[in-house]
This record gives sequence, C-alpha cells and structure tokens, in this order.
Amino acid sequence: MSDILLIKTADWELNIWTRSLERQQTQLQQTLAARGLSALPAADISFSPACRLDTVSELGLRFCPVPQLTTELVLSEPLFFENTLYEFEFVFGDRVQSAAPHSPQLRHKLAKVNAAFHFSHRHGVQVLRGSINFANDIGRFYLPLRYFIKGGVKEAAQGVDNHRVVDQILSFEVLSLKLDMVADMNAIYQDIDDHYPLWRFALARETEQTFDRSSQSQSFFPLLWLSQFEALRDALQQAVRQIINAPHSRLLSTTKMVKADRLKGKIAPKLAEKVREDRKQGNLNGHYPLTEKVLSVDTPENRFIKMVLQNTHDKLLKFIAAAKKQDALPQQQRLSAAFFERLALWQQPLDKLRHHQLFNDVGPFKGLVVESLVLQQKAGYATVYRIWQLLSRYLDVLGAQTSISIKPLAELYEVWCFLHIKLILLDLDFEETVDDRAKLLGYGLELRTVDGLCGAFCFKRSDGLVVRLAHEPIFSHHTNPVHSWGAVQKPDIFLEAHFDNGETLLWLFDAKYRLADKNCDSDPDKAPTDAINQMHRYRDALLYWHAEKYRTPSRPVFGGFALYPGLFAGQNKNNVADNPYYKAIMHSGIGAFALLPSQDVSEGVSQEASQATGLQDSWLKVFLTDKLNKVEQNQAVEQSSIPADKHFIGPSRTPHMGMEQTRYRNLTLVVTGAEDERQPGYYESFINGNAQWFHMRLEASERQISHQSVMHEVRYCAIAVALPGHTERKAWWLWPVKHVDIKERRHLTVKQTGKRLHDEGKYWVFELEKAIPLEQAIGGFAPGHHHMKLTPRDELSGISHFEQVLGRYTWLSKEPKIVV
Repeated sequence: MSDILLIKTADWELNIWTRSLERQQTQLQQTLAARGLSALPAADISFSPACRLDTVSELGLRFCPVPQLTTELVLSEPLFFENTLYEFEFVFGDRVQSAAPHSPQLRHKLAKVNAAFHFSHRHGVQVLRGSINFANDIGRFYLPLRYFIKGGVKEAAQGVDNHRVVDQILSFEVLSLKLDMVADMNAIYQDIDDHYPLWRFALARETEQTFDRSSQSQSFFPLLWLSQFEALRDALQQAVRQIINAPHSRLLSTTKMVKADRLKGKIAPKLAEKVREDRKQGNLNGHYPLTEKVLSVDTPENRFIKMVLQNTHDKLLKFIAAAKKQDALPQQQRLSAAFFERLALWQQPLDKLRHHQLFNDVGPFKGLVVESLVLQQKAGYATVYRIWQLLSRYLDVLGAQTSISIKPLAELYEVWCFLHIKLILLDLDFEETVDDRAKLLGYGLELRTVDGLCGAFCFKRSDGLVVRLAHEPIFSHHTNPVHSWGAVQKPDIFLEAHFDNGETLLWLFDAKYRLADKNCDSDPDKAPTDAINQMHRYRDALLYWHAEKYRTPSRPVFGGFALYPGLFAGQNKNNVADNPYYKAIMHSGIGAFALLPSQDVSEGVSQEASQATGLQDSWLKVFLTDKLNKVEQNQAVEQSSIPADKHFIGPSRTPHMGMEQTRYRNLTLVVTGAEDERQPGYYESFINGNAQWFHMRLEASERQISHQSVMHEVRYCAIAVALPGHTERKAWWLWPVKHVDIKERRHLTVKQTGKRLHDEGKYWVFELEKAIPLEQAIGGFAPGHHHMKLTPRDELSGISHFEQVLGRYTWLSKEPKIVV
C-alpha cells in the first residue's frame, strides 16, 4: 500500500493508505471520456466544525500551509473509489486523553464501521487505526471522530475529571468507477422513483447522498423526515428559545366577583346603583363583577409553537423505537450505540423545551381562523413556522442541505435493470396489466419490493402473446410448474412468454454490478466469469412439468444472460456482433449484455463524442425485439401460434450426447425435384413410388430457410416431379425419411443422385423408406421454380394444391440479428 493523504493538526495526524490508484483513476477517465467528459470530478475533504490544518501531503507531495481554520480541503484529484480498500490511521498528540472511557473513538452510525477501528497506546504513541472497503456504497462518507482534551494542571492536581470533548467530522466523496455520478445515477434514480417511490432510501449505510427535489406523494416516510429534521433541529431549538425569552401575548378581559370596597376605576351606572341599593338594605357583604384586562400568553400563535414541539418530539420518539425494532431484525446491519445516543441528544432538548413553564399556561392548538402576522413576521415565530412547513412538506423541499443513506449500488443496478427491461417491453407494443403491477411493503423504516411471481409485471399484446416479468422469483421442489431439485434457485430477473397455443418459454437475467478483471487496457469490458457460470446453472437447474400438457419434465429456459455495466460506446442495432458474447449467445444461449443508462450528451460536446456515446442498451433491445417482436400474418404464416417455432432453433437444438432433439416428430418436406438430366428411371421412381434416394442442392434450401438445422428434423418427404412429356409437377407419394445428411460432391454416388456429378457444391441427401400414397396428389407448382415448404404430416390431409400447405419456419428466410 502507498500513502495517498496526510493531514496534520494540533491534536492529531491522519494518514490514509491504499494500493496504487492508477487503475481506478484510468477507469474513471475512460468512463467519463465515453460520455464526452474530459476532466475528473472535483474532490475535497470537508471538516465539521471547521478545523485548523498545519500540514497536508497528497500522494507524496507535501506542502505546509499557514495554519488556518477551514471547512474544506480541495484535493488535486479523486482519491476514494468503490470496491477499494483503504486504511486510516489517526495518531494523537500528548494532550489527548488515552485512558478509557475517554480514549479516541469513532462514532459512525454503523456498528461495523466503528468495530473496524482499534485504539492502541504503545510506546507512548496513541493510534486509532482501521480499514474500510466501501464496496458498492457510493456517495458521501462521514468519519465522525470523538476525542477528549486533558484538563489543566490545576484540575489534575485536585483530581477533577475536567476533560473537554471534541467531535470532529471528516467527510469525502466515494466515486463509482463504472457510472457517471451525475447523469447515470440521476437516470437510475428517476426510473426507480417512477416505479418504486422512496424504495431506494436506507436507514443506515456507509455513505450518504444528497436528496434532490421530489414530487412524490405526501405520505409520511420516517427516513426522509429525519433527514430534514437533522438539518433544521438547531434552528428550531434556537427559535423556540427566542420565543420563550420574548413570548407573544395579548390583553384579555377577565371578570371576577369582588366586594364593593375593591371596585376600582370607573364604575358603570347600573353597578353603582346596585351597590347603593344593597347598602340601604344593610347588605354590606355583597360581591360584584369586576372586569379587567390582563396580558396572557395563551394565544393561537403560542398554541401553534407548543403543537410543533409536541409533534416533532413524538415523531422522533417513534423513529427511535422503529429503528431499534428494525435493528433487531435478522440479517440487518447493526446500528451503533453512538447512532442511538445521537438521536437521544436530539430528543432531549425538545423534551425540555416542551415542558417549559411558558407552555404550561398555553392550551391545545385548534387551528388558525385567520392568517397570523405574528407567525409570518415576528422573530422566532416566523422561523418555527417556516421549519414546520419544511418538515410537513419534506418530500418537496429536501435539497442539497440534507443527505440520506441509499441502498447499495449493486442493489440499485439490479432493480434498474429489471425496470429497464419493462420499459423495453412497453416499446414492443405490450400493454401492462395494471392490476398485477408490483407493490412495495414496509420493512422496518425502509421499503421493500414484493419480489417473486406474486409481484410480477404482466403484459399482453394484440397478437395474443402474454409476458410476465418478475424480480427474484424463488424456485424449489415445492414450486409448480417450474421447479428445481436439490437447491433453491433465485434468478434476479425472470421473463416468461405465454403463446396462445399453450406453450411457455423462459429467459433469465442476472444483473451484476461488476466487471471481469482485464489482462490489458485494450480488452473489452466483460461480465464476471461467475455470472456466466451462474446462467448455466439456472438453465440446467430449472425444470418445467405440467401434468396435463406434458408426460415428462422439460427444460423451459431458452437463454440465460448476465447484465453488467460494461461500456461499449456506440452500441446500436447494426453492430450487435461487437458484443463480446455474441458468438456465445448464438451457439450456447448463454452470454451477457452490457447495460448502462442511455446518455444524453450535453451541449458543447463535440460531434465525435456525441456519436461515440450512443445508447448503452441497444444490444439488449435488439435481442428482446428479435425474441418477442410480432410476426406479420402473410401467406407463409397463417396461424397465430406459429411464432413460437422460431425459438426452437439455434442453441435449443443442442441435444445430449447420443440423443436427437426435434420440434416436430412428423415434419414433412414438400419439395419439387430437380429438372436437370438424370439417368433413366430416376424421375419415374418418384412417380411409381420406388425411389430410395433424393438429393437437393444445399443452396436451394438456403434460399428458403436460413437455419439449416431444421432440415435434420424432416421425417417425411413429398417430392413433386413431372410426368414424361408434361410440364406440370405433382407429388403422388409420401416417403418416410430414414436418414438425412449433407454431403459434398465427391462423396455422392450415382445411386444417390441419379447422375454423374461434374459440378462443385454440397447437397442434402435423403435416404427414403417404402412410399405411402397420398390421399390426393399435390400440384400447383409453378414451372421453372424451386418450391419447398416444411409442414407437419397431418396438415397434408385433404391438400391438393401447394399454396394450401401451411408452412413452418418460413419466416426464417431473413437472417435474424441475434439467434438464441
């Protein structure tokens, strides 16, 4: 490790070490350059309260500024990054107390951060040392340090424990290496907030981030309320103390019964007459009403202040109780005692203020009948009124002055990938079933998504295709119809397509906010190897069995793909072959897609940078479009169930060793025979039903079907030829196919081809068994053209014309961009 930063003050010296940051800084420069940004973001270390710095050394370059009080130290370049281990060492001077319980300590809200630091006092040196790896927690990291300054000589001699406590908070920004902290993160936050409002906020993490303005619903969310309260509590306490010192009061009329000798001031004529009458009658002890005006603090404004104190105090107590309850939940990050001590210190002044004698004479708040100029203008009152509005509308007014913990970036990236696939589905003309949309549930002070199939998004399209998109469904031997034996499987993203013929196909995705290690800088970004291996595991582990549809279990997963934050500037639908996993996807159905938020290039960026930036999700869009796009209804496709066929080619054709795999068990090739010269009897064999071999140029089938693997599925042939002396071609027989293969010219015999070949090329060779007569001869083949269709044998019943044959796989005449 190397020394990257040294800060020295009168009380302590901080040394920070890590391994070389060259790789991290280079990767960050590449990430920003691909977005048209040339400079690294500004970096600083902040101090609260202001700290007097004596010496600063950054990356070995030492400079000694004049001791000055400062709240910010500007760094020459970023030093703190995600997934990087740092060691922190505080060395304290002699005047800092070392004996427990006054030894230096860290007071972070997370217990695990505090536990990572250890204080030692050896050989006269006081050291507080610890290490932190921020993992995927990005944002502002706060390092709250507490130490005690020893008392003076006089106090020590008298045995007085008079140590002065010092709380010093250092903070700095932890940066992401794969994302732009502004544009990318805002895009991720926007997509998540649109679907799962407030979900991304956490009770306590290593880092915090500033909260932008929001227009979410005004339901009470304790985490954000506490964040706002933390920024306003000092101003609230100061304003209430100001009110107590100079409370608003008003003259109120009070009436009491007194004797005649205590009547003061001008007396009403009727009351004076009453007194004289009583005296004449000898009633000298009579009591009479006396109305006076006195100053009173029981005003609507003071009632409002009392209500604010009580309401804030109660919410803070509820938050403390809820935080303790959540901290007791299993698998939770344990909060530190310092965090609860801090909350108690916030609560105590409120409790003291609300019990002040002033508010004992103030009644309950019943609302304001009219606007109060006192609340709007008078010192103290106006401040409390403004703070109350901010606390009541915290979702609208939270800004750069407040910060809050955010869930780990790996978790944010996973949910964003899930939601981004949803947006792509909407672009493919799917309509969401609103009643089935995912929900949020409270979990302690945080929100969690309703994961699994019960919280899935459901979509339907006009062509009858139904799609279900789920986050983290759980499969075990108890789940049906998809289940897993031996171990529970929980893929991040589950995409299920239901076709109107009853067939169900699955694709799985796993979002990994990681990159594989590079051998050199020129290597493309790749997904971690364990992520690819996990896709193989999912495909092999999940089985599908619907007893009413299928006799035996089958494997429903047609592809597994990792999603990772790889940067490929200029992704578009025409360069999908540049995906480093393109061939793997074509041949195995397992691979990965680089996925990042689409970048909007700012003004002033060069045209070259704008073109290089491109969209960072195009390859995934092309894949989903190819798998789920509509198939046009034309003469080749006459049934809406046919589109499911296109998924049973490519990697899905790979059988186990020693086995074959087919889509149709009775697939029939209806085809016209060659019209070139043959040996005598070659054509007659297809007329009289004695043919044993049929051959066809490979290029002839390639003009019709792009994926030749389906030809190996052919189990029957209906071959149309013309009678001698006629031009009309017909098929009279159906031949079971014993074997089909591709052979080159030099491997073909006269028996197989009916002639001696002198041309080059490859041929399909079908070995035929005993012919079966068709119910009706099939005609309608235009002369001079090669015709072929693939259809189930049952579809030939009652067919007499080639155009009546319902084709299979015919839409594959155009090469798809990605084949899985």
